[in-house]
Amino acid sequence: MRFLSWLEAVRGRLTEREKANRRRTAKLPLAGQLEQLESKSLLSVSALFVNGELNILADSGDDIIVGSAGSGAGRTVQVLANGTAISSVGSVLTSSVTSFVIQGGELANTIDLSTVSSTNYPNLSTINVDGGHGSDTIFGSDGIAETLLGNHGDDVITGLDGASSINGNDGNDTIVGGGGNDTINGEHGDDSIDGGDGDDSIIGHDGNDTIDGGANNDNVTGGDGDDSIAGSAGLDTLNGMMGADSIDGGDSNDFVLGGAGADSLSGGLGDDSLFGNDGADTLLGGDDDDLLDGGNDADTIQGEDGNDTLNGRGGNDSLQGNDGDDSILGGGGKDTLEGNLGSDTLRGQSGNDTLFGGDGFDLVDGGDGHDVLNADEAPTPLTPSAPLPARLFAVPTNNRNQIVELNPQTGVELNRFAAPETTSANGDGLAFDGTSLYYLNGFGTNMLYQLEPNTGAIIDSTEIPRPTTQRYDGLAALNGLIYIMDAANDDILVFDPALGGVGTVLDINAANPGTNLIGGLAAAKNPDRLIATLANGRTIVEINPSTGQIVPLSDTSTGFSPTTASAGSYSGLGVIDGLLYLGSNRLSNSNPLTSTSSLDIFDRTGLLQQSITLPYGISAFGADDVSTLGGAVTGSTSTSGTTSTSFNGSTILNFNEVPETIANGFSLQGVTFGFKVAGLNSSDATFGASIAPTGTFQNLPSPVLEGNAAGILNIDFASPATNLSFAVARFATTDVPNGVRVSLFDSSLNLISTSSINLLKTQLSPEGLFSYSGSTGVRRVRLDFTTVSATVGGARFAIDNLAYTLGSPSNPIPFGGDTLLGSAGNDTLLGHDGNDLLNGGVGNDSLDGGAGNDSLSGASGDDSVFGGLGNDTLRSGSGRDTLHGGDGDDSIIAALSDGVDSISGGEGSDRFEFFGSNTANTFDVGQAAGLLTVSIDTTTQSLNSDIELVQVTARGGTDRINVADLSGVGATEVLLNAGTDDDQILVDAGAKLGDVLLSVFGEAGNDLLVGTDSAELLNGGDGNDTIIGNDGDDTLRGDAGDDSIDGGAGNDVIDGGDGLSTINGGDGDDSLTGSILNDVLNGGAGDDTLVGLNGNDVLNGMEGNDSLAGGSGEDNLDGGEGDDTLDGGTDNDTINGNDGDDLINGFHGDDSILGGLGNDSISGNDGNDTILGEDGNDLIDAGNGSDVVQGNAGNDTLLGSDGNDTLRGGAGQDILLGGDGNDNVDGQGSADTVAGNQGDDTVTGVSGEIKETYQLDPAVLTKLL
Repeated sequence: MRFLSWLEAVRGRLTEREKANRRRTAKLPLAGQLEQLESKSLLSVSALFVNGELNILADSGDDIIVGSAGSGAGRTVQVLANGTAISSVGSVLTSSVTSFVIQGGELANTIDLSTVSSTNYPNLSTINVDGGHGSDTIFGSDGIAETLLGNHGDDVITGLDGASSINGNDGNDTIVGGGGNDTINGEHGDDSIDGGDGDDSIIGHDGNDTIDGGANNDNVTGGDGDDSIAGSAGLDTLNGMMGADSIDGGDSNDFVLGGAGADSLSGGLGDDSLFGNDGADTLLGGDDDDLLDGGNDADTIQGEDGNDTLNGRGGNDSLQGNDGDDSILGGGGKDTLEGNLGSDTLRGQSGNDTLFGGDGFDLVDGGDGHDVLNADEAPTPLTPSAPLPARLFAVPTNNRNQIVELNPQTGVELNRFAAPETTSANGDGLAFDGTSLYYLNGFGTNMLYQLEPNTGAIIDSTEIPRPTTQRYDGLAALNGLIYIMDAANDDILVFDPALGGVGTVLDINAANPGTNLIGGLAAAKNPDRLIATLANGRTIVEINPSTGQIVPLSDTSTGFSPTTASAGSYSGLGVIDGLLYLGSNRLSNSNPLTSTSSLDIFDRTGLLQQSITLPYGISAFGADDVSTLGGAVTGSTSTSGTTSTSFNGSTILNFNEVPETIANGFSLQGVTFGFKVAGLNSSDATFGASIAPTGTFQNLPSPVLEGNAAGILNIDFASPATNLSFAVARFATTDVPNGVRVSLFDSSLNLISTSSINLLKTQLSPEGLFSYSGSTGVRRVRLDFTTVSATVGGARFAIDNLAYTLGSPSNPIPFGGDTLLGSAGNDTLLGHDGNDLLNGGVGNDSLDGGAGNDSLSGASGDDSVFGGLGNDTLRSGSGRDTLHGGDGDDSIIAALSDGVDSISGGEGSDRFEFFGSNTANTFDVGQAAGLLTVSIDTTTQSLNSDIELVQVTARGGTDRINVADLSGVGATEVLLNAGTDDDQILVDAGAKLGDVLLSVFGEAGNDLLVGTDSAELLNGGDGNDTIIGNDGDDTLRGDAGDDSIDGGAGNDVIDGGDGLSTINGGDGDDSLTGSILNDVLNGGAGDDTLVGLNGNDVLNGMEGNDSLAGGSGEDNLDGGEGDDTLDGGTDNDTINGNDGDDLINGFHGDDSILGGLGNDSISGNDGNDTILGEDGNDLIDAGNGSDVVQGNAGNDTLLGSDGNDTLRGGAGQDILLGGDGNDNVDGQGSADTVAGNQGDDTVTGVSGEIKETYQLDPAVLTKLL
């Protein structure tokens, strides 16, 4: 045997160190002259210190501990090999060592550097350890940068503190990074890696690795294989790469990539971003606000808590938002989207998707494809803990003591209650802070009221002192403070409820010269701003609530100016979800039954989003941008199906109530269904499924609720059910003992009982019946179809004829108003409870609003639109639609140019609105087979008798509306709106209305309106209109413009409106009212009433006993034939009683009065009047002023009263009494009685006529006005 020097062996190993990492068998160089004998080293571990580098080599499986001996400056290196110190380096000072190079042997080594630290080795900066072949155990140093290589074998490597670079290499390694920012590579094998503390970078590489990043911010890559990765604490980036990986982000905000393969990703705590990439992945967001992206293939994504964003992208995905206000995108494929709790936004995008909004106020958009949209509530009952989010309150101008709540999406009134004091309809202020409603009347008591928003009950009130120079005209709530607009001084007062008074005042005009605050005030968030109207909404600005400075919207604009028709009349302003709600106090007409105003919705840049017609004007809005706090119960929680039946007080679902839809999450008639497979929501159960092939479930007639997977079906009742039964079947060829397990739960979801149903084969399938009747109400029924294997019972099941009796709801399921958008494809949209907005989009869609006041639009395609319960608004869109209002007071809107529709109102007082185009159209309103018909050009629409109100609006263009005889139509109100331009609304000669109530509005343009022979309302609107009432007791109004109005026969009420009006009452007892300008009013035959109002009017009573009032202005009144009553009013009037015994009063002004034929009673009243009695025995009182009175023919009585009057009797035996003043009295022949009375009078008369003591009978004076 030949022995080698151990030093020679060390040198050889150092030379070949790099090659040794790749060797499998150690060999000596061939050039060496070796004996053909086995080589041996005297020592298995050697140590050599050269130029600051400590080299340690092991020959086989050794235990090596590197430490130090001594202390202070004399501390020396200590290397223990298998428990024995190596003396060759025992005298080396640790302070002289700058690097370690340690090479393990071929077998399993233990290398321990745990006692090496910068304290013991002050100049040590580099450590390189190679475990070599074998399953090694390596402990790194305490805080010194090192490179640890496990090499071959199943190694255990611990980095301890310090920034370690660790490579496991081959084998199934266990690696712990310890403290410090480590770089770890597992390389080959199924490795277990823990990064420990520090910002670690970890790569698993090949194999099925288990990796935990540990504390701090780690970057982890799984590599090939099915890896399990945990980020733990810190902001981690985790990438599974290849294989079916399981990744958990842990705490903090993590970025997680699944990579290729079917991965399972969980975000844990924090705002996480999860990307599934390729493969059928499962993504679970965890707490907080997460971003979940499934990538390609069929993914299952759940947001859990927080406001999450989910995107399925490619594949048939299942996406559930769960708690929080989530945004969910289906992407491509046949996806199932569930919003569940919170106010969610769901968009199916392309593919045939099924969408469930769940609880809260949801927006559901199906996108392309044939989609099913469902706005159901989740099956788990919740108790609301906060007021309804996104609430809109208003002060209407038509009722001076009310506050109303409106649906922010549709404008439909939801609630109303008494205001704490009479509203002003001009200077009101409202604010809503999410909990309380605040009200202030700027022209009232100056009391700021805090109100309960559901009932109006006063919570608190505080007087806000208002000097005479102030006018309060708007309120806003922001961050616990109430802001009050002082429109008179362009200030904003800041009221602090905690202080009980105004703390500061923002001088808006000083901060922004030229600002004119008036109209409305509201608050917006993100960022915090006050939104204010200038000049009643001609300009909208945003104001910094701390400084009062107007915040520019852009480099060139400090606000925006609406271009709507209502601009300049906005006195109501609110903010909901960042959108501005502007309400107008301008009415479309003066009729309180038909007048409307506008609610216009803008974004904060001024872009108009929506316009809503309201039945009254708005003087204030209460809506400030508050956080969504939760759901709320605002009505009944049950919906109504179309063909459900009731038997002995029970409701029976036959599963034919609605079109076929996914059962999971679907609600109907107070029942909510949920279906899970392997603990996850599943779309493999269908409500209303048609059984195929026929006879599969022999005794269950199609349709049924059918499932095609071994899962659990939950049936939740809105309130506990006291009686319950249903039929159940499974698809099998033999009997199925204990074929389905049924568990019943009470109102607290505590278990009542569990039983199994034996399913016995009848013909083609085993079936059974379940029933329950007991004192404990059943809130949930759980049917477990997983207890029988598919080989015995099959995965396919069905239930039918679900009968139940509901008790009083103790924990009602909340519901909200959802928005469902179908987009392209033949979609099914189900609104259920709540005030929902449904839009079918492109395709032949089916829409069901369910309960609540819904807004439904079929849009394009041949759609079926059903309003359901509530006061709904249905719009037909293009195509041939079927519209049915259902129960409630519904509005149905259509344009005949879009196609002929099938329209019915259902129960309630329903309204049909029909619009023309913006070009010239010809409309015909008539009847056929007792039904009202409306035609445009060549298209005719027939309306069922259950439509109580029909409105036709021509819109733009020179239109003509023809009205035929309607006497055969049932009781219906018909409103005709001519629209803009010069339109004509004409009736056939002799046409009768029968039970139809007709109202006609000319609107803008110079219109011609001709009425029927029945009573109707004709309103000219703007423009110079010609209005002819014809027969019947008509109400005619000229409105703005210079109008010509003829009442025709009948007792008509005619109002000229604004402008120069010419009014002919025609036959009948008419009431005529002029305008503020110079009008001509002709009463015609009959006992008419003529009122001139302002202006120099001409009033002709004509035949009949008429009543004429000139009003202000220099009027000309002629009573005509009959016993008339004439009142000149103010200014200098010319009055002629004409024929008949007239009663005339000149009133104010220097009037010229002619009694005419007949025994007239005339009062000059104020002014220097000229009065001529003419024929007849007249009674004339000159009144105040210096008047000239001539009795003329007849036995007249002339009274001078006050002033220096001139009285001349004329023919006949007259009585002339001068009264006060210096009068000139002359009987002018006959046997007169004259007297000067008070003053220096000149009295002319023969002896015996002058009687200064004459007393007039007081009864005579009662004949005067």
